Amino acid sequence: MGKSDRGGKLEMGWYVDLRIGPFEWSWRKSIVPEVGLLFLGKSKYIRKIGKDKFIGFKSSVSEIKENLDSLGLTLEFFETVYYEYRKDILSSILSFLYGSKISLTKDKDKKILNKIHNIEQMIIESNSKKDFVQAISLIKKVGHYEWNSLLGQPTPKFPLFLLEFLPALRERGRVKVEDIVLPAIVGEFIHFAYTEFPEIAFLTEVRLILEALPENTEVILDLTRFEDEIFETGEILDDLIYRLTSKIVTYQRTFGTILGKWEQLLRETYRRSLIFEWERLNEDISDQYEKGKRLEDFICKLFKSSKDFELLDRNIRAGNKEVDLLIKIKNEKFMRFGNINSPVILVECKNWNKKVGVKEGRVFESKLSENPSVYRFGVFIVIKGFTKKFKDYCREIRNSKNIWIFTLDRKNFEELFVQSDLEISNWLETTFLHQLI
Repeated sequence: MGKSDRGGKLEMGWYVDLRIGPFEWSWRKSIVPEVGLLFLGKSKYIRKIGKDKFIGFKSSVSEIKENLDSLGLTLEFFETVYYEYRKDILSSILSFLYGSKISLTKDKDKKILNKIHNIEQMIIESNSKKDFVQAISLIKKVGHYEWNSLLGQPTPKFPLFLLEFLPALRERGRVKVEDIVLPAIVGEFIHFAYTEFPEIAFLTEVRLILEALPENTEVILDLTRFEDEIFETGEILDDLIYRLTSKIVTYQRTFGTILGKWEQLLRETYRRSLIFEWERLNEDISDQYEKGKRLEDFICKLFKSSKDFELLDRNIRAGNKEVDLLIKIKNEKFMRFGNINSPVILVECKNWNKKVGVKEGRVFESKLSENPSVYRFGVFIVIKGFTKKFKDYCREIRNSKNIWIFTLDRKNFEELFVQSDLEISNWLETTFLHQLI
């Protein structure tokens, strides 16, 4: 990346400096091309020769943010990139925290154990948006020195670093433990990203800093100490963007085959993950709660994967009874399926080792009857299948009470796994139509 230590200047050769308020980056005899994106739009090129010689670009935080927004490089964009990698980073951190707890003596190290437990809870209860909000808040509170120190810590030291770094900040009376845990996760991501995709890492860090600083903060790209003849035409931005574009084209050509088949690749990866989880929930385990939970988790994943449905809630009360899943229908065509005109689906899951009989059908029908104006559409899911009496009962209440209960079993799911598109709304519609015949 050619990025200098942020804490000080390099002393030999020609350098290019980027300064955003108190934050500074330096590159020796080069500039990373993504810097050009910051000044592509609102900025001022200055070439001043003489006593106060300056060659470069000047802008402000508000203008740089506007430039990035116009390119789609919004805070929300970087948040989505972070989200894709956050799960793996958290898994590594939580594993390390767990190992740290095991190595500590409960009596002797009780305070440290409590701290680690609190850190774990904060991590588990957070999300990518909250992480970013806290990172921006930390930058506002402690400034560039502590943020740079945070990013400067090697990955394996994450939990110990928190315990060591926090007292120094507390002395300044500015932060608490909750202020630094989530930003440290973002720091872990930026560490990782500088190795794997440095352009994104740099722009992510810059965007967070921009969000933390006042809108009128000065942003300077100082080219004065670089070789002057390069900038005779003042076309440095064009050169940077050309280099960045060339790099993007190279990536596109190199990975063209993969990119061209990206949707297919994602679909087949998703298919494999479904089959893997399907096999897990079919394992013969003695813990009935865990067995039932696996089926619910699997069904949640299915509905979440479709744009036609939204998981509203799980394990909720319908009157004095519990409903496993409440699903919102977002596809108007599916909502009108069979003239049911129901906005939601109640889902019941039973991962039993036997078929489900009419008794369970009556219980489920009573849950739908708690609010018949809304709950008219029920789906009962049982791996082992249903008795004939259960199916006859569903047909009976459909005709007499306008309450619709459809069923899904092993055979239906195995039909889904071989579908070319894996679109569950098409699969459900086909499956349910067969049950109406």
